Amino acid sequence: MDVMINLETMSTEPNAAIVAIGAVEFDADSGQLGREFYTAVDLFSCQQAGMHVGALTVGWWMRQRQEAREALFLEAKDIRQALALFSYWLERSDHVNSQGMWGSGVDFDNVILQQAYTQNGMAARWGHRQNRCYRTLCALVPEHKIPFKRVGTHHNALDDAKSQALHAIKIFRHLNGQAL
Repeated sequence: MDVMINLETMSTEPNAAIVAIGAVEFDADSGQLGREFYTAVDLFSCQQAGMHVGALTVGWWMRQRQEAREALFLEAKDIRQALALFSYWLERSDHVNSQGMWGSGVDFDNVILQQAYTQNGMAARWGHRQNRCYRTLCALVPEHKIPFKRVGTHHNALDDAKSQALHAIKIFRHLNGQAL
């Protein structure tokens, strides 16, 4: 199983404050999604850890749908607790033998999450060779051939991770000549 991660952050910098972590296992061969992970992250704990908050991103969040904003505060965990919970979830998966840890953008989800682990004195549970870029995968097939379909609430970290994983499965199947 591969893992698709999606973060909601308060900046676009590599040391961005994370306000939600979403992830889902997926198997491109079977076309199935697996176990899911979601946690909201306490913004203040990120600031205390020295993570970046950008005014433009905060302003952007203020213009997003209420459902997406509200999900950021439900049972928000301290950043160290959120990272520990994610590590625990990963340890219980087949990700160690996976093809990759997928994030959206070579400079976003994976980089920010790994930086959060480092900044909080913790180690990420995957190696640099497992990092994969969902945006690069999308660029391999024109969007009109494999349209993106959203699942759930836009900018909810878990819903976005599931949407991206399902889209990635369709792209892989198209590239392998399998029926969609």
